[in-house]
Amino acid sequence: MQNASTLSGTTQVQTDPTLFLSGRPPMGEFIQFLQTQTLEGAAADAGNLADQWRVARNRIDELTANEAGIADIPVASELPVSLGGLASALLNDPLTRQTFGVTPTSVEMVELDKLVVYQKMINLTYAGQLQSLVGDAPTEEALFQFALPMDGRYDPVPNAAPMSFGPHGALLWGAVSPSSDFRVLNTMLLDPTQISGLSVNGRPTHVFAVAVGYGSNLLSAIRIGSRLVLRNGSHRAYALRASGVSHAPMLVQDIPSNEESELLPPEVQQHRDLYLAHPRPPLLRDYFDAELHIVVSVPRKAKQVRVQVGYEEGPALGV
Repeated sequence: MQNASTLSGTTQVQTDPTLFLSGRPPMGEFIQFLQTQTLEGAAADAGNLADQWRVARNRIDELTANEAGIADIPVASELPVSLGGLASALLNDPLTRQTFGVTPTSVEMVELDKLVVYQKMINLTYAGQLQSLVGDAPTEEALFQFALPMDGRYDPVPNAAPMSFGPHGALLWGAVSPSSDFRVLNTMLLDPTQISGLSVNGRPTHVFAVAVGYGSNLLSAIRIGSRLVLRNGSHRAYALRASGVSHAPMLVQDIPSNEESELLPPEVQQHRDLYLAHPRPPLLRDYFDAELHIVVSVPRKAKQVRVQVGYEEGPALGV
């Protein structure tokens, strides 16, 4: 395994060791990813890459014969009684209800190995940082807080600054985060009294705001029939399993059969046969099978949100 590195050259590019599942993507997609998105693949021989893919493909055929139906064995059970209060608080939290309230939702103990996964990549640098937070033999409460934090403790702090100015202050702001979950959450009209410490040149009557940040960031899965598909928290699930934890608390959404087209993640919707019908779909345990993955160096990426303000003053139209 490689450590995070910096490539030499005219531009300094930081990379992270990244686990990539092999054999499931078509060979062309596998080779294209390696050749265009990784340090090693740029100069790799396509024939050698194809041979690596075939090793994984043969392993998948073997697993399909020996483990058919494994994803259809129930993998969830009730939480320990000691976690009932934490689970109730989580399910009744306004953010949880806003994000997950459209489906029947519960908190259950889930066997990690048998979760169906559609995330092909694991950033091993980030997973290692998370693994260091798990610790040895975490208590039930510590495990719950790691898997289902309600306080955003694992959200990286973004950098934000104005980028251009007009006569009344900044017109363009930029915010950058290493997390791909960083995004615009909402736009809103606020009463100035809602903002503590607001100081402007005058008496404001309205504030037009753009909320930027992260989603709920909970370890969660969707249940379709008898299968549990990991929806969010792939790196935390990986970190837990790498630490020797076999079962973890998880938010589980039950997807009614007549609502699948609306509620399934796009990747699952596009490849329904692979994730929902294949006798041996990709499972979380596959991340730890040496024949089913490769580790490559992927350039580190950041997510930027730019917010621009435009305004005008003049007569009200139609008045």
